[in-house]
Amino acid sequence: MDALFLLFGCIAVAVGALIALAISPPVMLTRVPYLTTEVLPRIGQALVVCAASTIVLRAGQIPAILRRSLAVRYEIALTEARRKLADNAPEPGATRQAFPNHPDFGKVVPLQELQGRDPK
Repeated sequence: MDALFLLFGCIAVAVGALIALAISPPVMLTRVPYLTTEVLPRIGQALVVCAASTIVLRAGQIPAILRRSLAVRYEIALTEARRKLADNAPEPGATRQAFPNHPDFGKVVPLQELQGRDPK
């Protein structure tokens, strides 16, 4: 958020300096030599260049900020989904009671008994 606010602030400074450059200076300032013809326009141009260069240099942070924001949202959604799944899942004992085993399940039977022969 701080990087985005810095970029927005630089944009505001650049726009303000451009507007100030477009407006003609007051008459009383024109009496001072070189103030309105050299000094103030150069200060305004310097502000615009500094703000624009800061914007260009920091613009690379925007994709990283967006990626981090999406990663945080993904982690939050994943945590919420796991919590809801754990809350809505039945207890292990309830699942075993819903699907009981047959009493003969796992019983060891000699092969001869299955083939119909006497195991003796």
